[in-house]
Amino acid sequence: MVKLKNLIKILALNVLGTALLLSWYLPENHGFWFAIDKYIFYFFNDLLPVNKVYMYFVAFINLRFFDIVDFL
Repeated sequence: MVKLKNLIKILALNVLGTALLLSWYLPENHGFWFAIDKYIFYFFNDLLPVNKVYMYFVAFINLRFFDIVDFL
């Protein structure tokens, strides 16, 4: 019985994940995700030309080293 509950949870989460992916992938301009993505992009990037410390911090965390750390 426990295995059946786990299987149902796994299948439900896979269906939800697939639905989330398709909600972004299928609509032109990525549907309502485009507005959210645009807001987040400008929120984090508007300060780049204004604040040098923030600009160097963003450049530093975008190095390949941090990608390797995230991967591990």
